[in-house]
Amino acid sequence: MFHCINVFSNDLYYLKDENVILIFRTENDRLHIYDVISKKEIDINSVLTKLSQKNLHEVVFHFTPDFKEIETEPRESVPDEVLFIRTNDSINFPRYFKHPITSQA
Repeated sequence: MFHCINVFSNDLYYLKDENVILIFRTENDRLHIYDVISKKEIDINSVLTKLSQKNLHEVVFHFTPDFKEIETEPRESVPDEVLFIRTNDSINFPRYFKHPITSQA
């Protein structure tokens, strides 16, 4: 909640048709998506279509998306935004895994 109020207070959007809350910003030709919040699975292509503008050429997810409809390229995480997870051998995370910044304390 800290990030929603103090960092992204002007970047919170609700798409009524999709019943989804989005946190995003546009900078030049990039759409930066910081979080997608929904109680059910969403159609990300439908959401992106509603957000798209003619001058946008790239969508940057600031978390590891699990949307099956789109293909993504992994990026290195910023060192102060990493998540420490202690697991046993039965849980495997992708090599590049990034949680939404809104889940940080």
